[in-house]
Amino acid sequence: MTGKELIEEIKVLGRRSTLNYPFEPQAIYTAINRAIDEVNRLFPVTEKIRLLNYPPRPVQYHKGITVHRGGEDIVYNASEVKSLAFAVSGTGRATLTASEAEQSYTFEWLDQSNFKLMRGIIKDLIGFESGEVTLTFQGDYSYMIKDLSFYGELVSPICEDIDVYSPWVDYDIASVKYAGARFLDFDSLPVRSDDVSLNSPRDYKIEGSVIYLPAEKQGVYEVTYRRRPLEITADNEGDEIDIDRELHNLLAPRAAYYLFYVTDDEVADRCEAEYQKLVAIYNAKIRKVRTPAQFRDVRGW
Repeated sequence: MTGKELIEEIKVLGRRSTLNYPFEPQAIYTAINRAIDEVNRLFPVTEKIRLLNYPPRPVQYHKGITVHRGGEDIVYNASEVKSLAFAVSGTGRATLTASEAEQSYTFEWLDQSNFKLMRGIIKDLIGFESGEVTLTFQGDYSYMIKDLSFYGELVSPICEDIDVYSPWVDYDIASVKYAGARFLDFDSLPVRSDDVSLNSPRDYKIEGSVIYLPAEKQGVYEVTYRRRPLEITADNEGDEIDIDRELHNLLAPRAAYYLFYVTDDEVADRCEAEYQKLVAIYNAKIRKVRTPAQFRDVRGW
């Protein structure tokens, strides 16, 4: 059913040849979208995503905060490093060197009240492919260094994608391009493909549209989320309404109820009764209401 066809059904239920009066066009679309949203919450459209949870593991990781005392040097050596990341707060600098490199690179930061992320690709910074590197923290003032992470792999060819190591990897489903603003809610708990059970909060955490998976428990996780249907407007009313077709019969009486309940009690009451009858029918055969599962893969950082 398209939006146009739905409007025609609403006219039939209201025993009207037109809805132009007394309703504004926007009121009609508001009633339709309210009905679509309600039906979708009762019988949600769901989609599945595979989270490829294989975050890079550092060859050397200094967890937590280290305090640099003004005027002193703190030196870290690491072998076979291709990228690194750390966070700093305060004012200071850190120099990256290697015995075989022709150049060095200095990170500098000034008056950082909150922790600022510093990161880089070793080859881009000092022209050194791999081997032993030295990172020396210097400065005249005291400052804090947090979660220094040396990676033995090129985490990403894009420097801005490199992050400090964390015991949790976050996946924001609402930011995934094919979900985006259409993410409504999680429909079920994450399931690991090897059938290892997950026990919250030790094995995962959920905050809004973000799911956190443990970095140490690598694997493929399946997540089912509820999808918000596209709203019907004057521009797309000729398109198919994107909830299960079996549920389309619920829309006309519900939208008609929302449209007429102020102006026509008789029509509103009749549509409400019809809607509740259909809801009971679909509740009885809910197992037959299905949306084909289409998996999308999301690779974790």
